[in-house]
Amino acid sequence: MHRFLVPNWAEQADGRIALPDAERHHARVVRLRDGEEIEMFDGRGVSCRARFELADGDARARVLERLPDNLRESRIAIALAVAPLKRDRFDWLVEKATELGAARITAFSAERAVSRPSARRRERWAQIAVAAAKQCGRTIAPRIDEVDDLAAVLAGGHRHPILLHESGPRQPLITALAPAADEVLLLIGPEGGFTNAELQLARAASVPIASLGDRVLRAETAALAALACVGSRE
Repeated sequence: MHRFLVPNWAEQADGRIALPDAERHHARVVRLRDGEEIEMFDGRGVSCRARFELADGDARARVLERLPDNLRESRIAIALAVAPLKRDRFDWLVEKATELGAARITAFSAERAVSRPSARRRERWAQIAVAAAKQCGRTIAPRIDEVDDLAAVLAGGHRHPILLHESGPRQPLITALAPAADEVLLLIGPEGGFTNAELQLARAASVPIASLGDRVLRAETAALAALACVGSRE
């Protein structure tokens, strides 16, 4: 069943719902036929079965059944903050982080970061996240944003931040997680790693520093390993 992101479908569930332009294009690409069943989700956890209707070139959908909320969403709201990587590697990271349940992905500037993303790149990341959410059956498309630096991330009000670093105390990530935490922020450094000043900033903010093992991992590998580890707590 093809899936479509329609942010306001629940507000119009008693009638025929016009698909957004990007989703009309999607319908054309997959050659969706009049009367075919589809799934719509609003990007915030609500989805439904619907019937695609095509009349005089007008692509719409009619709701058939609302599906259980958060059918494939994690109990823990997982935020991922990572310094930008090389273009193709960060694109890949956004896709895989979406599949692994990230609810928010934040790019932040680090002292050893290799690049700073443009508005066009951030827009592309949002598109990648939506496509990945469709593919893996999620009802939430991760929010993609950017902040200035690590200090700005730490000032974001996250209740359970954890910084991952290979030289940190040998506290495994799984034991650093608060037992009853319903949200967590995973902080991943750039390809060159966090600087001592950045690590000290985290310690001053009482952020736990955890390890993913004895090996030095690439930033994108560490991010996905951390997401999988938190996901195993479900």
